[in-house]
Amino acid sequence: MPTILAPAGNMFYREMSEEEKLKVSLLSSDLGYTYPDGLDWKPSSSRHQNLLNFIRVKLQNSHAQMSKKFGAWRELDNVLKPNLTAESREALERPGDGKKITLVYPHSYAALDTMLSFLSAAFFNDPMLRYSPSGPADVIGAGLMEILVNKWITRNRIPLDLHTLFRNNLVYGFGVGVPHWLDAGNDGKVSGLDRYGCALNTLDTYRLFLDPACPIEKLASDSEFFCWLEQHTYYNLLADEKTSRVRFNVKYLMAV
Repeated sequence: MPTILAPAGNMFYREMSEEEKLKVSLLSSDLGYTYPDGLDWKPSSSRHQNLLNFIRVKLQNSHAQMSKKFGAWRELDNVLKPNLTAESREALERPGDGKKITLVYPHSYAALDTMLSFLSAAFFNDPMLRYSPSGPADVIGAGLMEILVNKWITRNRIPLDLHTLFRNNLVYGFGVGVPHWLDAGNDGKVSGLDRYGCALNTLDTYRLFLDPACPIEKLASDSEFFCWLEQHTYYNLLADEKTSRVRFNVKYLMAV
């Protein structure tokens, strides 16, 4: 369709470029997807458009409230990090002067580091999760389960994500982590239960979309929605789509 470029009274039209026509054609074409429950989730369908508009309104309302906290959070980020003195910055610009470099650690940064060290010492034990048998017959099974689960924890670097979650909780007032299940794939290097494992993804607080009508302490129980923003490449999503049961329409992203 033509695009209106001028206000009413002096209207003229510009034909879409070939690239724009290809994008419109792609969004309205059938790329051979089979959708769950026999529903039509093509981008050109009314069902898809209604859902997209519903999600967009929710995210806009959430971002309008969450973004009010960004200024205070950025001030905390600036305070909670070491800084160079003005003399040290000049010394870095002229390394031949032989002046010492002074790094200033704020009291708030030192307090935060102390609290994180305490939490790390309290939770990051080896093994991190312990299993106790309920009877004599379960002694070997509990021991094997403990070894397997803690092997997953080490391989998937869960303590690193927990450390970030602890820091977000202390700095911003809350931290959010999403546990998920990993499948390493059957590439010949791993097999059996060793190819699977639990993992944790700590979410960026600035990229959260929380329900503005729900108090933070009731987020897990009473929230209408909970969303976050992730960054992926098109080709990673395309590869994930081949094995995922819940991901589809990735090919249509070429038109975005």
